[in-house]
Amino acid sequence: MQGETVWKNLNTSDRDRAKELMAEEIRKSKKVNLKASHKIRLDELLRFYDTTLENFAPGTSENRRCLIKTFRNSWQHGVDMKVADIRTLHLRTWLAHHRQRLKAHTWNAYLRFLRAVFHLAVEAHVIAENPAAGLKLARIDVAPRLTPTWDEFQAIVADIRKQKFNARCKQSTELVEFMGLLGL
Repeated sequence: MQGETVWKNLNTSDRDRAKELMAEEIRKSKKVNLKASHKIRLDELLRFYDTTLENFAPGTSENRRCLIKTFRNSWQHGVDMKVADIRTLHLRTWLAHHRQRLKAHTWNAYLRFLRAVFHLAVEAHVIAENPAAGLKLARIDVAPRLTPTWDEFQAIVADIRKQKFNARCKQSTELVEFMGLLGL
């Protein structure tokens, strides 16, 4: 544990379970640089994430910089908070604050942003686990694709075939009929 004592409540009275949890906590603590974890603030992590955006396409980096700005402006706990003190509950609360105004696709972009930011903290050995990793993406509803019945398909082909002012009605009819017969 790099010479520093860490006190942690394991929330169990079972000795065998406590040994398992203790081993897990020791494993996690070996992943973390304790000196860095006490120093790194959320503002620094966001600045570091911003520098990584140079590797992306201009549109992507612009979009993610907007997410950084939104995060800074709406994070209730202040960006001077230590990264090691941020929990999944904090992130869940922040996302819930935005859920009503966002569609599922945009909300998922917010969640992916959080995962990416805290993944950098894991890679920098500031935290052992990504607090955003367990958060679930929103389900995106896809509109059902309406497929015509065989009779409706035949009516569509007949309607294309009888168009008088279409110079290519024969080719159009043949193409649509061919595609329909293939199941496209």
